[in-house]
Amino acid sequence: MDLSSKQTPMTSPPPQPGRAAAFATLTAILASWLIFGVSFIVHPWRDSIFILTGMGASIIAWLRLGRRPWFLQAGIILAQTLVFYVLAAETLPYWEKALHLRISPSLELGKSLQKRVMSVLQEARYDFFENATDDPLFFRRTPGSLHRYRYDHDPRNPLYETTVDETGYLNLNRGFYNGAPNVDIFFSGDSVLQGTGMPSCLETVKKDYPSLWNLSSSSYSPRQKVQALLAYALVKKPRLLIVEFYSGNDASEINEDAALAGQGSFTDRFAFADLNLRLLRDPRFRSLIIPQGPDILLRLRSRDLTLALSYYIVRQLKDRLARMIGRHSSSEAPLGGSATAGKIDHLFAYPAYSHFALRPELYDKWISAGLDETLAQYRVLADRVRGLPKPPRLAIMYNPSSYEIYRDLLVPADAAQDRRAEAQRNGLQDFASKNGFFFIDLLPALRKVVAGPQPVWLYGKSDPVHWSAAGTAVAAKVISRELRRAGFQPGLKNRSRP
Repeated sequence: MDLSSKQTPMTSPPPQPGRAAAFATLTAILASWLIFGVSFIVHPWRDSIFILTGMGASIIAWLRLGRRPWFLQAGIILAQTLVFYVLAAETLPYWEKALHLRISPSLELGKSLQKRVMSVLQEARYDFFENATDDPLFFRRTPGSLHRYRYDHDPRNPLYETTVDETGYLNLNRGFYNGAPNVDIFFSGDSVLQGTGMPSCLETVKKDYPSLWNLSSSSYSPRQKVQALLAYALVKKPRLLIVEFYSGNDASEINEDAALAGQGSFTDRFAFADLNLRLLRDPRFRSLIIPQGPDILLRLRSRDLTLALSYYIVRQLKDRLARMIGRHSSSEAPLGGSATAGKIDHLFAYPAYSHFALRPELYDKWISAGLDETLAQYRVLADRVRGLPKPPRLAIMYNPSSYEIYRDLLVPADAAQDRRAEAQRNGLQDFASKNGFFFIDLLPALRKVVAGPQPVWLYGKSDPVHWSAAGTAVAAKVISRELRRAGFQPGLKNRSRP
């Protein structure tokens, strides 16, 4: 037998990885190492060592399995992608700082994690705010500290920097309060009147009313607004005190105060994840809030950037999907979009929007509770003023949400939103007439200004709460005009009771 004629059986070569799969795997590894290099510089050593261990294990796995079937290659790619995602999430504040992004303020972070993130972004709220009275929920900025903010979080807008005045607010005529024996007018409001990324509209109003001091600060609810007037206005023997009510969120933020009163510090109001747990445990509010998962899940994602970012992404995708299929309702979200002529998609702030998901059928109860808490604070102010030798006049200034201003102009009317706006506006107006407050309503004047074939937009590209530079100029004119209409002439001379 001719052995040479025998054919040896053919064996198939081991499977070779496709070039595309190998290239994708290598790219994922290189990208992960690039991110690791950044985190190694800016991250604590313990986190870097943990990440380095994981990266080393993944590279060893790739070298050993690089000639294995495609599904193992896919697994490696997925693992690398996961490592890349976790690494990017954990170093998110540094990427935001480098790329001028604003993501972390939208995440539900616990107080300790939020403080670390804000310190990286150089917006350390806890470093620049302090408690100023025996009320644990009252706060002000530290006098002499530096306030820095960019309007609309848009890098094209100039960075606004100013020094905090002697009372802890953002009046540009620093020294006037300490130097004047008396101050005629005090305004107390939230971030809208404080001025966000630019001087307050009240700085322009001071041209007509030079003896004016602004006690407005971001995140103030009616509670802090009243406390500011009690702490800083009454000692200057004022002639007029104006407390602003912002229709967008004052009723909601006073409910947050109510849940924290007596057991928290003012910093708790800025940690929405922790605050959400407080509301869910409060018998007055627990039935109104839609739980966003078990308590243990809320705690976990408030303490970990990766989990917090993942939850935010899932929530955004869910909201977008719901909006695409027509199930999104502006009554169920703080902010909503509305397509307009000219291919512009504006955002709008709705009446009594909340940081938390509320049950739509119980939303009116949420607003009613907030309005009751607000009026209780106004009564405290009225009682204190009533006992003074020369009591100042009191005024409530109704500052409408952007939905109310642009209703039927840029955004369709919504029956639920109209009901909520009217409940606040009518409730405040009725209280004012019964308790000797003037009621200054900015809504009719602002609607008149913006109305037209192409309505004037007063806000930012992604900020429907705070006035832009153009909106600030409009608001200053409207407020000065409304003060005159209420009988308060420039310089408070020749005043007549309206």
